[in-house]
Amino acid sequence: MPHYRVFRGAGGGTGLKVQLKKGEIIKAESDALVVKDASVELGANMDGGVLGGLARTFFTGESLFFQTLKATGGDDSEVLLAAQELGDIALVELSSLSDTLCLQKGAFLAADDTVTVGSAMQRGLIKSAFSGSGMFILEAKGTGTLAFSSY
Repeated sequence: MPHYRVFRGAGGGTGLKVQLKKGEIIKAESDALVVKDASVELGANMDGGVLGGLARTFFTGESLFFQTLKATGGDDSEVLLAAQELGDIALVELSSLSDTLCLQKGAFLAADDTVTVGSAMQRGLIKSAFSGSGMFILEAKGTGTLAFSSY
């Protein structure tokens, strides 16, 4: 499994360093990549297929495509990611297929390839009207590590 480490820099900025072994894949928000090793292959993926990607983009404002980062070299490949907004980064371990985490729009940063990120409608009109995050939110499901950012 990829190894995630949050680090804090001067001036309040945070970053996420991910160490990958050969063959491991993570997904990240499309504008999150700062630096990668030459042994990391960069690709793109639409989580949830075309309709899932379009729904996520239309309803939550997230990117249509996620970056996929795959280690093709040795066991010491590294990737450095950062959120677009200043704030902190948190790591959550989703441990079963029934684990679901709801995220505010723009909070997703990165995750293991075994975590699916899509859009979901909040339950109840009143809840969505007064929650501050709108009618649709991001929903992360699966098993693995999820990194999200918040300001």
